[in-house]
Amino acid sequence: MAKIVARGSLICPVCKCSLQRLILLGSGKLLKISEVSRKVPLTIYNGLKYYFCCEDCRERFLKNPEYYINESKNVVVCPVCFAERDRGNAIKIEYQSLEVYTCGCPHCEEAFLNDPASFLETIEE
Repeated sequence: MAKIVARGSLICPVCKCSLQRLILLGSGKLLKISEVSRKVPLTIYNGLKYYFCCEDCRERFLKNPEYYINESKNVVVCPVCFAERDRGNAIKIEYQSLEVYTCGCPHCEEAFLNDPASFLETIEE
């Protein structure tokens, strides 16, 4: 059974944006997930960590966490371009017992298949 790399990036469960993409756009630097998680607002709900793009999204989440968890559970992020997609609209690629989802464009699928290790490195925790 393949392990699902469902996200490919941390996402804000409220606006469903890739936190890696937001930091990349703002700073020009691509950070690994472990680095991103230290730079954004966080809350713990039912023992799980949730990360947010801003404090306003964190506050919205706290008012109705189950709604936002349910709304964002099928969001995946392409490890190539960091586009957010519903899992049903993404392309699934199985690579070394992992399920990785790309945005669906031929460029990202080809780029991932040509050098999967470099893209998986950016999503290491």
